[in-house]
Amino acid sequence: MKELCPPLTNGFIVRENASSSTFYYSCNENFKPSTGGWWGVATCKDKKLSGDPTCIGVNRGKINCQIPDIPNSKAVSQNNMKVTCKDGYTLVGMNTIKCTNGKWETPLPECKFTCGPPPKVDNAIVKIPYQKIFMEESRVNYECRKAFVMDGSHEITCINGIWTTLPTCKQRTDVCGPPPFLNNGDTVHHKEQYRNGESVEYECQKYYIRSGQSHKTCRNGIWVGQITCLEPCTVNKQLMAERNIVFAYRTEDPNKLYSEHGDYITFECTSNTHPSSDSVGFRQQCLNGFMNLPQCQ
Repeated sequence: MKELCPPLTNGFIVRENASSSTFYYSCNENFKPSTGGWWGVATCKDKKLSGDPTCIGVNRGKINCQIPDIPNSKAVSQNNMKVTCKDGYTLVGMNTIKCTNGKWETPLPECKFTCGPPPKVDNAIVKIPYQKIFMEESRVNYECRKAFVMDGSHEITCINGIWTTLPTCKQRTDVCGPPPFLNNGDTVHHKEQYRNGESVEYECQKYYIRSGQSHKTCRNGIWVGQITCLEPCTVNKQLMAERNIVFAYRTEDPNKLYSEHGDYITFECTSNTHPSSDSVGFRQQCLNGFMNLPQCQ
């Protein structure tokens, strides 16, 4: 019995012979086979057509393209199609594809899972240049800074748009990293790593007085020791002119004086002035950058 096959939309078929599953087909006016040319060949088995026997429309002499199958995409228009991806996917390739004589220009774009920049891990760096988008199955390696050790895998992978479990960087207890910063001071000697029990000496800038200990010591991975650089006081010509005072004793620079923390300076009134009734004393001490100044009128 002759096998019945579904009709060909916008075309017609002609069998090679009554018993053959192979047939030839052509398309109606204003339609052409999607494979190109003006006829095609296909098969009919189990009442199903195979071999892509499709007739597509001809628009003003141009052959239309079937909308391509781009997984996880959304298509707009037909002959010059703009491709957008579903939520959670990123377009890889051109976002617009062109139909020429019934065929899409290749390569077609793809919609793939992607990950954003790898998350920050405290006290670690990522060993590749920065980028905003990472493709599915991308791998990234972390490295801990000195004096820290990694807990977990150093490598993470982008899977289904999510990075795998992050490592952590834990501070080593047998060494310390570079000694901590000291305001208005610095270390006498410096290196990047210190063994447990090693100390480093600090010194303050000129006119600053060191207070507390002179050294910090590495103890179980932590720097211990309290050091402060106390600020000097600056008294200049403008400040003294505003208060009608001068230095009571000769100085190297009569217009400006730096006084270290704890030092005293003695002042006196300028000619033809006298101490104000509410003035502080004329011998004042510098206390961490602050000094009361007397007043004359």
